[in-house]
Amino acid sequence: MKIEWSPTARASARRYFDDQEGMREIGAAVTALAENPDPPEAFVRGEYRRSSSARSLT
Repeated sequence: MKIEWSPTARASARRYFDDQEGMREIGAAVTALAENPDPPEAFVRGEYRRSSSARSLT
């Protein structure tokens, strides 16, 4: 599976550039979803399956 970031997603991710640990966590989460887009720990929210990270990025 190939992950393509939309322009909106790229712009949103720029907010976290100063948080390199958080950026690594986002990268790891995206890579994990590319390998398994339907992980067992994900939950359904509307028409999408959601997964949560170990910490909240603010």
